[in-house]
Amino acid sequence: MKSRITFLSMILCALVMSGCSPQKRTSQAHASKHSSVEAGKLNANGSPTKPQELALFDTPNLHSFPSTFSIVGRDPKTGEIGIAVQSKFFGVGPVVPWLSLESGAIATQSYANTKFGPEGLRLLAEGKTADETLKQLLKSDPQRELRQVGIVDSKGGSATFTGSRCHAWAGGKHGPNYAVQGNILVSEKTVLDMEKAFLSNPDAPLGERLMSALEAGQAAGGDARGKQSAALRVLKKGAGYGKNDRWVWLTVDDHPNPIRELRRLYDMKMRKGPLSKAYRSWRQGSVEEARQYFKESMALTPNDPSPFLQAAEFERRQKNSQAMEKLIVEALKKQPDYDNLYFQVGLLYLRAGKKVEALRALKKTLELNAEYKEVFQREQKKNPALWEGIKF
Repeated sequence: MKSRITFLSMILCALVMSGCSPQKRTSQAHASKHSSVEAGKLNANGSPTKPQELALFDTPNLHSFPSTFSIVGRDPKTGEIGIAVQSKFFGVGPVVPWLSLESGAIATQSYANTKFGPEGLRLLAEGKTADETLKQLLKSDPQRELRQVGIVDSKGGSATFTGSRCHAWAGGKHGPNYAVQGNILVSEKTVLDMEKAFLSNPDAPLGERLMSALEAGQAAGGDARGKQSAALRVLKKGAGYGKNDRWVWLTVDDHPNPIRELRRLYDMKMRKGPLSKAYRSWRQGSVEEARQYFKESMALTPNDPSPFLQAAEFERRQKNSQAMEKLIVEALKKQPDYDNLYFQVGLLYLRAGKKVEALRALKKTLELNAEYKEVFQREQKKNPALWEGIKF
């Protein structure tokens, strides 16, 4: 009896190690420039494909592999290429996105075969299209039905693949210059809304379009397991530190709301360049040039009140009260329930000599957070002249 159990155990182990299961199937991608094989749609031979549950030993833990949603995108005007990704998986950034400015970009996920990254970039560098690269990668992988891949090549050709054994909901959409895919999603709406968000504003910077797509995907339901990590990568010729190509290289490894944190980091990154130029021009006396850089910063991060508030301070210094007021109104629209924002607005009004408006903003600060009263008292002691006539 013991020998029979041992023998059966050996067979099961062999099946697991070889990746075999009674449900395994194979399929290939469509042979077209913008190729896709999407779960629940058609195989290459035209037959319907349905997601299948994995065999027991194939999935010891759904949280142990990067099942996720991602978008690969390219800007044909600037030549930028990038990837945005989110997952209920620790540190998705080093696993899913692979990209090269000269070759293209690849997102590999769902039991991710990380060899697809460097090997795929090599194939793209040799001149193969996204579709040709996808076919060759899948052909060499006996576990391809577990994989999900999105590819955009340097000319905008795209491909996406969802293996028949990826966990539902799983699938992808693609078109010129983009590929969107996800698995273990709440529903197909995640992928559809990501595609819609990416295509809705073609004139925005690529990083903003990728971020917006990620946010739309999460708003539509996202990963059915939850949230943990996210990453955003954008390559732009000579735009990175020391003139390397890494323009945006942001990673959130572990966070209760990784996309929101990624947005915060992205906004901080994007406003830094134009704002630095604005302050430099201001110091040099080039007022109109500084004003243009402030506008550029606000356009790059339209949901962030900080550049609006800094531009308002700039206009105060130029004694342009009307412009200052408009910028303050816009800043408050961005985060209407943020206590520190109202505090900063109150200080700005105090410096502008507008005591009535300052008092209104400071009272709103206290409504949102009563602990600011101690902050006010400290500020009054440091600068009593500025706070003269302000009482609570």
